[in-house]
Amino acid sequence: MAAVTRPKVDSISLKELVELTLKGHIRVPSFQRSYRWERNDVTQLFDSILRGYPIGNVLVWQRPAPAGTVEIGHLRIEAEAVGDAFWVVDGQQRITSLVGALTAGDDTVDPRFRVYFDLAREVFVSLPRRHQPGDDQLPMSLVLDTAGTNAWIRARSHLSDGQIALADQVVAAIRDYKIPMYVVTGEDDHSLRDIFDRMNTFGKPLKSAEVFNALHSITGDQKPGDLRTLSASVRTFGFGELSEGSHAEPAGHP
Repeated sequence: MAAVTRPKVDSISLKELVELTLKGHIRVPSFQRSYRWERNDVTQLFDSILRGYPIGNVLVWQRPAPAGTVEIGHLRIEAEAVGDAFWVVDGQQRITSLVGALTAGDDTVDPRFRVYFDLAREVFVSLPRRHQPGDDQLPMSLVLDTAGTNAWIRARSHLSDGQIALADQVVAAIRDYKIPMYVVTGEDDHSLRDIFDRMNTFGKPLKSAEVFNALHSITGDQKPGDLRTLSASVRTFGFGELSEGSHAEPAGHP
């Protein structure tokens, strides 16, 4: 039998997830597919967390990672080499969404990461950069910062007691939420492939070949090279979307 251990079943809080990412311990392989979630997917993810709904498991392969530039969502991290990095096998879209929204700043362009909880409407919203948040819209980028969240609330004397209680509820739900994480170690990936194939049944499934080709390209130097990646990049700036069936040749070309 292949020398892969039984998966270690663990859980990770969103704060831990962000901290590990910023330290370069979370690595997302350069898939031949980009971050595909839409704004509604991200706000619905946060709504599920607020309600305490399960959002699925994360599967990671614990193995060394070289020094290099790590890109996750809007983040670009110059990471040192680590011997026990978590390479994401299943959960890329959720991790990118959560880390992106929880670390977004005023200069973040992609609206999928500019997520707020609207205390007046009691819903999560995503805003373009040109759209300034309203006074009742709590930024998700603040919720892991106790002092920052308290200062945001104190600065809004117009908030009702009910709205303040709701803000506290949102903050507590996100801080307390934990994602089940399966950690696989070992050099042989046969069992890991089997686990992935059995787990990857939610949302828009990847083909295992896409994942494992990327995982074995462990340097992270792979460059995007297809129209799907280009299309996703264009879409984040609001210029529409390139069709996956588009060709470099003009219509009607033989």
